[in-house]
Amino acid sequence: MSEISTTAPGQPGPETGLLTFPAALQGCNVLVWGCSNKEQLRALAEQIGPEGQLLVAEPAGPKLLLPARPCPVRLLPSEGTADCTDNSCDLVLVTEQFNLLPDKAVLLQRLFRLLKPGGELYLNTLFADRRLPEQLCQPPAAGDLLLSGALYSHDFRRLLSAAGWPDYRVVAVYPHLPEPDQQTAFGMVAFSRRIIRTFKLTSLEDICEDYGQVVTYNGTLPGSPHSFVLDNHHTFYTGRPERVCGNSAALVQETRFGKYFSVSGDRSRHFGPFPC
Repeated sequence: MSEISTTAPGQPGPETGLLTFPAALQGCNVLVWGCSNKEQLRALAEQIGPEGQLLVAEPAGPKLLLPARPCPVRLLPSEGTADCTDNSCDLVLVTEQFNLLPDKAVLLQRLFRLLKPGGELYLNTLFADRRLPEQLCQPPAAGDLLLSGALYSHDFRRLLSAAGWPDYRVVAVYPHLPEPDQQTAFGMVAFSRRIIRTFKLTSLEDICEDYGQVVTYNGTLPGSPHSFVLDNHHTFYTGRPERVCGNSAALVQETRFGKYFSVSGDRSRHFGPFPC
């Protein structure tokens, strides 16, 4: 996946608090929620450059040393999102520590307000294929707090929708196996780490609708001369027109990616649901 950028591009590892980030971050204001890996933050700061800003909110406490300064960096206190201005962030990155929150809806609502119109939420965390039974959220099973806090994917979709995001995209899915001593408690639950992206756009709808739109990637995004990966169902190849739903057209036209795409058509004529 050429668009994911990490210290080992395209190869997320098993660490808690893993930070992955998308492309086209030059000059952006970026908030990271829940990462204490200095090397990953340094790589992110280099992508942002001197015209942007990196904010770091570490829920485990302000123990992080600031990385070298390829861009301005500010470390926020553990409840640091309260120090951010609404509509101020181009991108918010959220790590697996999201699973540790007892009320995830509150954070999602706050992050929605922090994003600028067209801004992106990019979340990398653990999910479960069902709602976990109450006993799995209590000791001793809850000794692995990341697992016991894993959300059922459809409940996550409902939380996003309530916060203001009617559509989201899955960038990647990686199976996550409990440790051998956890198999007895969690054995019947399938866990996965998913990289999710969604954008703050008033034009997004709750299903894919067909407006006859066509998008073409022009190949000018630095580091991606041949293709652009939007999600695990949409790879746009340079110069090749692609028919898309209204939401996908908005995701590449009304965001920081707009200058890298040509979009043909608007929403003046509706052809029904898009055949996904």
